[in-house]
Amino acid sequence: MREAFHIARTDSILLLSLIGLILATSGYAQFSSTLPQYLSNNAHISNGPKLFSLLLALNAVVVITVQYPLLKIGKKYSPILSILLGNIVCSLSLIGFGVARSIPIWILMVIIFTVGEVLMFSMTDMLMDSIAKPSLRGTYFGAMGFTQIGQVAGPSLGGFLLDHYGFDNPLMVFGTLFMLSILGVPVLLGVRWKLTKGLVKQRNAETNVL
Repeated sequence: MREAFHIARTDSILLLSLIGLILATSGYAQFSSTLPQYLSNNAHISNGPKLFSLLLALNAVVVITVQYPLLKIGKKYSPILSILLGNIVCSLSLIGFGVARSIPIWILMVIIFTVGEVLMFSMTDMLMDSIAKPSLRGTYFGAMGFTQIGQVAGPSLGGFLLDHYGFDNPLMVFGTLFMLSILGVPVLLGVRWKLTKGLVKQRNAETNVL
């Protein structure tokens, strides 16, 4: 872990990737933490635990349904682009959680969320593989463990917001979580810019050699 931390400090692309993924993951993690608490305790939602069970099952079905086609499409583009789109879609679905008032809307929001989930997490290994130095590939993949910070910090913040704003003010709760999660977008755009810049330099160097 110490070696992974050192590599993250010295490789700006890896560092930005980890920061972007931590922010994105903090939003994704709300589905299994803040959302069930909200559904179970909001006075205006009848049978919240049963609704969440339905949404959880729907999430699993959608993952199975869309994973292969989205992965096939995603491989035609760069991994960072897929992760970026996934971050945006997951973040927007948090706003949807804040305004949803009927079961059809909840179903739609979970479908959207799940598409973002698949876009984001099906390409993280490919991203690490593309930026890792061959002799340090294991260390780069080990550094992915730092993204678990988002899995811890996100739910902690979600719980704090529920305590602060209450269960009857979902737009403030999920709106704040949206703002945190969407911060991953400019960071990941920075990764994309650095990767593109690196490819241009590599092509120019190859042209000069020829």
